Amino acid sequence: MHWKSRRNLLDDALTDWEARGLLLPETAHALRTDLGPAKPRDFNRTVIWAGTICLGLAVLTFVGANWEEMPHALRLALLLGLLWSGWGLAWIWRSDTNRFEAATLFATIAFGATIALVSQIFYIQGDWQDAVFLWAIGALAGTMLSGGRWALALSALLLPVWDIARIDRTAFGPPDLIFLALLAFASYGALRARHRLSGHILTFATLAWIAGTLGRFDMPPWAVFFTYPSLIALSGLALHSALGPRHLKSFETALLGWLLGAAIATTLLLFLGAEDWQREFRTSPLSVLASIPPIALAAALALKEGPALYDRRICILLTALAIPVLALPLGPWPFAAFALGLALWSLRMGWRHSLPALPSLGLTGFILTLFTLYFETLGSLIGTAGFYLGAGLILIGGAWGFGHLKWGAQE
Repeated sequence: MHWKSRRNLLDDALTDWEARGLLLPETAHALRTDLGPAKPRDFNRTVIWAGTICLGLAVLTFVGANWEEMPHALRLALLLGLLWSGWGLAWIWRSDTNRFEAATLFATIAFGATIALVSQIFYIQGDWQDAVFLWAIGALAGTMLSGGRWALALSALLLPVWDIARIDRTAFGPPDLIFLALLAFASYGALRARHRLSGHILTFATLAWIAGTLGRFDMPPWAVFFTYPSLIALSGLALHSALGPRHLKSFETALLGWLLGAAIATTLLLFLGAEDWQREFRTSPLSVLASIPPIALAAALALKEGPALYDRRICILLTALAIPVLALPLGPWPFAAFALGLALWSLRMGWRHSLPALPSLGLTGFILTLFTLYFETLGSLIGTAGFYLGAGLILIGGAWGFGHLKWGAQE
């Protein structure tokens, strides 16, 4: 795993190529100019962020304080003063990035405290989830108008908090549509601002919503037959964009890791609940039709010329194999084998395309799968030993086969 930034990795490579005579000094200089200067660590910015967090916590501490001796009008004036002082400072400091970001973050935190305190002052009854919802909407609107990136990250974090707080719901309804609309709006903001932290939070929020929705619906077969292959097919799409058009402004690699991690985790969950899942499937054979859209997407990617064609062909193979793994009542072992396959694909894909996060994800998924198998099947050691023997032979044979066969590996 690389601990350096992508810019520093490229700079080290240029230095090495220039030292070995593979690059002319003029070419190396031009490439370094294109990379731009390295961004130094800014201690002042760290201090500003720490101070902003302390101020924000001070505002939130007011929420829990008992200030009955203050008149209602004075309390309200104090709250509004804190709120608008944040936005006022953001306007004054708009030319200083660090101070501007700190001021917008403070104003966003103050807005949440204002909601809570206004409810306390005027004895407004309601669930705390509703307060989080209002906070998320106001914070998102404010950050979209101001362009504050760290306030956007806080807004993105409030969305999954609100969604997880609605864990007791039993059916898909208007709140889910509102959540998806806000998620799309926030995703547009993160894409426009090119803010990776917000992108990570929103990706987690999306996957958490999918998992929570399937869980609340008791994982209906049609939803699993659509969602599970879609995770794999979308991984191929993210890889194609990462090595080609980069529609997501270089966030594709991170998204690819999230999708493959979710696919491996879903496979292990299906392995642990294989008997219940397969018993449910026998009552809904038409659920397989829900897998047609992700298979079509993977097939379209496999037919398209361009970068990562070999791995996009592997993607359609894995997407298609997911269907018999889900459909056939063969017990838990196909799920275990498929989890290992996904982990190894992630491992090899990361090495092939120099994507540092994927080998770490693949190795983690591989080890997690082996430990899950061992502890889940400890009572049937003969079956476990047979699986490990078969998996080892397949892995060694596959490594030998891939070394001798030409499956479009040279792109």
